[in-house]
Amino acid sequence: MGEWGVLMTIPIFWMGSTDQNAVITISASLHCTYHVCHRHKCLTCSPSPSPDRTAWAVTPRKKLHLQHPRLSEYRDRPEYFRRCLRMVVGGERAGVKMERYDGEETTGGVYFMLDKAGTPLAVFKPAGEEAGVTGGAAPRRGIAPGAGARREYAVSFLAAAAGQRCPVTALVTARPNGGVPQVGALQEYVPSVGSCTDYGPGRFAAESAADVMLLDLRFLNTDRHLGNLLMHEDNSITPIDHTYCLPTTLDEIWYSWLSWPQARSPFPRKFRDQVLHCDLLADVAFLRSVDIEAEAVFNYFLANLVLKAALLAGASPYDLGRFFSRLTLEEPSKLEVLHSDVLEVFPHAVRDPGSCAGSLAAYVSSRLPFGDPRP
Repeated sequence: MGEWGVLMTIPIFWMGSTDQNAVITISASLHCTYHVCHRHKCLTCSPSPSPDRTAWAVTPRKKLHLQHPRLSEYRDRPEYFRRCLRMVVGGERAGVKMERYDGEETTGGVYFMLDKAGTPLAVFKPAGEEAGVTGGAAPRRGIAPGAGARREYAVSFLAAAAGQRCPVTALVTARPNGGVPQVGALQEYVPSVGSCTDYGPGRFAAESAADVMLLDLRFLNTDRHLGNLLMHEDNSITPIDHTYCLPTTLDEIWYSWLSWPQARSPFPRKFRDQVLHCDLLADVAFLRSVDIEAEAVFNYFLANLVLKAALLAGASPYDLGRFFSRLTLEEPSKLEVLHSDVLEVFPHAVRDPGSCAGSLAAYVSSRLPFGDPRP
């Protein structure tokens, strides 16, 4: 069994104050003040006036838990995952062993954490063993080899904050089979009846399919296929493997679910509300705190501005998928064209999206083909 290190922390700096309502500023450039509650280890944020003095189109409202990773923060997760975390955080043996998985479908290092009976409990994916790290071309443009573990964690964190289905993920350091310590993503193992390669999309539960499509749009997933969707007995599906989300470029986006029958139906109201209530500036601060590149953070910000406006207008997953995707290899997507136009008007938006958030949101809304907002 491999040796395990301690859970990595996100680089958020606590002021050491005992005041339960102490205030810190994470990034002055975001023009947001973050109010930290030491009792519940969470934060809320409120905007300060932006330099362009425009009304904020994305008003921070949501409470976002910043996971200084503690076992207590995973108390609502399955016991088998918490047992793996206890082993990582406290060095407990906990009856868990680690075993490398060498399936044909894997492109990087994958280790299962197993109980004494050999039942999978969690999955560890070391960043140092991702495809392309030790040589060869990067599997995806816009995502550097070795940066996938941070993306797996970021997608899991922000998906959970918006109430979306995604395996819970923690960033850890570990010594796989006693080797060199490696940073990686530790994810809960999700039992299923198998991958969706054995099932047609017509069988997928409509609400579950909508959740997956929304997740892929929010995080600009460049690697969705039936092999990284898990099927359950109730016909719901769980998305896994988000290494290739949050790209720094937009030219590899294409969604295989454009052919699903569920893609033609508008998003359910609850999913529309999830996106509309997302606090994009707090999301930007979080993504920067886990070292996601500025270009990738801006792409996330822009994509979610599009989502907010498009969902208000009643756009379907199919409408948005075609807007985000390259429909031919040579022709840029409509999202790529919008990205270029935005940077001509707002050249500093990549470095500091908060400085022009209101004007940028209005500009994006005016450029979309999805019709007038609905109540």
